[in-house]
This record gives sequence, structure tokens and C-alpha cells, in this order.
Amino acid sequence: MIPMNQRRFIGLLACLVVIYVRRDNFHCNAQGECAQSILGDDDNDYSDYVDDLENNDFEHKLQQLQLVLSNALELRDERYLFNGGPWKLDRGVLMNRLDDEFVGYTERFNVLLDGAVGDGITNDTNAFLAAWNKACDARNGEVYVPSGYTFLVYPSTFSGPCRCNIRFAVEGTIVAPEEISAWDGLNVRYWLLFIHLDYFTLKGSGTFNGRGYNWWVCKEDKTCERAPTTVTVLKSSHVTVRTVTFVDAPQVHINFQDITEGHVKGITVLAPWSSPNTDGIHISGTTDFVVRNCYVATGDDCVSIVSGSRNIGVYDTYCGIGCHGISVGSLGYNGQHANVTQVQVKNCQLDSTTNGLRIKTWQGGTGIASNIDFRNIKMSNVSNPIIIDQFYCPPSQTEEPCSNLSTAVHIDLVKFTNITGTSASATAVKLACSDAEPCTNIRMKDINLTRMDGNTARAVCSNAVGVAMGVQIPPTCLTVNASALSSMPVQLCLHSLRLLRQLWDVAFP
Repeated sequence: MIPMNQRRFIGLLACLVVIYVRRDNFHCNAQGECAQSILGDDDNDYSDYVDDLENNDFEHKLQQLQLVLSNALELRDERYLFNGGPWKLDRGVLMNRLDDEFVGYTERFNVLLDGAVGDGITNDTNAFLAAWNKACDARNGEVYVPSGYTFLVYPSTFSGPCRCNIRFAVEGTIVAPEEISAWDGLNVRYWLLFIHLDYFTLKGSGTFNGRGYNWWVCKEDKTCERAPTTVTVLKSSHVTVRTVTFVDAPQVHINFQDITEGHVKGITVLAPWSSPNTDGIHISGTTDFVVRNCYVATGDDCVSIVSGSRNIGVYDTYCGIGCHGISVGSLGYNGQHANVTQVQVKNCQLDSTTNGLRIKTWQGGTGIASNIDFRNIKMSNVSNPIIIDQFYCPPSQTEEPCSNLSTAVHIDLVKFTNITGTSASATAVKLACSDAEPCTNIRMKDINLTRMDGNTARAVCSNAVGVAMGVQIPPTCLTVNASALSSMPVQLCLHSLRLLRQLWDVAFP
């Protein structure tokens, strides 16, 4: 019989897991049966779960629940953005961890058993699609790409919905066709497309090689306007991508579009600094998404967050030589309406990138980019370390010079906190905001950016209104917003009240 204090403790753990896990999601157990919520249909079922422990290994179950709760609390903390409303758990990641730790059952489909050769020359596309179809129909299925092989796969779509959770485990190397003609008659935007999936995991120590050099030449010669993204995950939910490597994409390396809840951890993305438009991680129309512990060195944005995205976190990520920085945008192209809110970039490092922390919008657009928090960022030899550019107009994307139009995407409530390091450019801070839509509520605290060559860096602003506090190197150029200063104690009080209310709701649901 389990002592009462232990029963209460494990019951509390299970109860808290229920609080954090949405119970209307389906998962598979070790017997291969799909069931609604591992803790049952009713909030009180955790007591039945505890009773069931009488005939099981108590210590083992307790350790599992402690681990799950620890993961939940960690994820909750990183999801609570600086002005973000109620705690929002990244449930997709937690449920994948629950699945890993409690289920321990996977029905694996090795692409070799479906006819793949893996010599890098033979077309293995059909074998991959066959393995996918089997895994999609299975309970907790996995497509397995073994190490020691190189698989040539032509443009393919891996679609759902699937019967239950599905994984794509890559230990070997998958290469794209080198010839551009392989996309004749197909949508040139995609090489490998994953679509309409729920609880999808892409993982492994393997590599996706886009072999994009022919496309780079094509784009430089302006004989093609678009090129394929290596991996696109589209219109899906609860997505996890971890530890895989992407190299030499024709264009973007991995694109998350129209995703609800997801997590990327520990991936590596590499391409030459001269490769055009080879963004590392691109996020579009996506909600509740975390990027963590990634290494990116490419020829374009390290991480780009564009319209329709909300509640996005980028943490502990390294951006290396060639990258164009961590960007919100571009937004408002060709008069489009754009909306990006609740973004936090924290504890990241940028080394020899051509931009640092950047928000970029086109003239003529509408909408808003707001509630964006950059903090604890280290930079080394970075050009344009802090830049807001509402006049974004790269020659590579427009034939005519851009004119100053009467509308622009509004930029509001952007925080730069504890940004330190060295600037490769004379201008370390550039806030170039629109005459029609000035940037408002810009908050800068503890900025220390010095020139690599020992000269004095400068800050340049136009139509940027806000507050600067603490160390300001170079000296701030912001137009001080007196009303923002006077309202800060009130905002702090309101924030504290919201936090107390959230704590009450968690303690007494």
C-alpha cells in the first residue's frame, strides 16, 4: 500500500499534468490502442490513475510524472512572454514527450524494406512514399531513414491526416535532384512538403541536402524567380523538429507555415554566405512556436518571422557568418496587410552577420508589428546590430526604386534589453521609421555596442518615439515619450495583478 503522503504527492503531480495538457488529443498506448488523454476523460481520473499504481512500479511511475511536470513547467516559463497573457504551454512538445516517456511503442517502417537503394543515384522517391503511407495508417508510425546511406528523393508530398502520431526519423542523408528540370510541371516552392498533420515529429542525426547550387546560379542570372524550400511543414499542429541538419537549400531551408503549436530544437542549418535567399528557419502564419538551441549559418535570415505569426519564441540560438540576422519581416510587400505580435528573442548569439536584430517593412503596407522583445543578445562583428527599417526595398526584389507612400505597417512596443557586443558598421543602432506611421513605444535598456575598429559607434533615428534607460552606448537617438515614462508604474502594477490572477487560476482552477 502506498503511504498517504506519497499518494497525495503523485496525485498532485498527475493533477498538474492534467491542467497543462489538453485532454481532447488522441495518442497511442503500448498496446497500440489510441485513447483520449493518458490521464482519462475526466479531471478526477487522476485518482484512478494513482490507484492503478498499487500493482506497478511506484518509483518508476513517480519519476516519469516528475519529469513530465518538470518539462511542463519549463515550457510554461518559456511561453510566458513579457506581455503575453495567460501561461501558454507548448502542448505539442509536452505530448510528444509524454508519448516518448509513457508509450515507448513505435511501429517503424524502414525505407530500405520498401525498395530504397540508398546509393545517391537511384531514385528512391517511391520507397519513401510507400513507407510514409504505411506509417500514416499505423498506430504511432515512424518512417525510418537509416544511417550509412544516401537517398535521392525527388519533389514529394507527405500528407495527412494520419491515424495517430507520426514520426519521420532521419539518420542517413537525403539529397535533392541537382537538375532544375526535376520540378517541371510541379510547384517550384517545395522539395519535401509535409501537410495536414497533427502530432508530427521530424528528428534524427541525419541530413537534408538541398544541393541548391544550380538554383543559386539561376537566381543570380535572373533566369528563375523562385526556388524550392528544402522542407516545408504546412497546415499542421503540434509539430516537433529536433537535431536534424539542413545544408545548401535552393532557397529556404525549413519553413513552418500555418502551424498551431510547435517546437524546433537543436537543428543545424548550413549554406555558403553567398547563397541567395537561403533563410535558415522561416516562420509564417504560425501560433505558439518555439525555436531553441539551433545553429544557423546561411546566406540570408537566420530566423525570419513573417505575417500572421503570434506568440513566437527564439532562445539560445547561434547565428553565424553570412546570416542576415534574426528578422521580423519583411512585412507589407505590395500593399499587403501584415500582423505579427508577441515575439521574444532571448539569450542568442550573433557572429559576423550582416544584420543583427531587425524589423523590416515595405512602404505601402498596412497592419502592425507589436509586442516584440529582444533581450540578452551577444554580438560580435555584426553589421547593423539593431535596425528597424520601414523603408525596406532590396534591389533584388524590385525593379523600380521604392517611393515614400502614405501607409506603412505600424511598429509598436518593441523592447531591446541587454544588447552587447561589437559592431562592424559605424551605425550600431538604426531606427528608420515612416513619416506616415512613426514607431511608437520603443524601449531600450542597457545597450552596449562598440565599434570593432575602436572608433565611436553612433545611433540614428527618424520618427522613433520611446524610452531609453540604463547604459546607452552609443548614446540614444530616441525621441523621449514622456507619457510612457509617467505610465510605467501603472503598467508594472497592472502586470503584477495579471500575474497574481494567473497564479490564482492555476492554484484554484
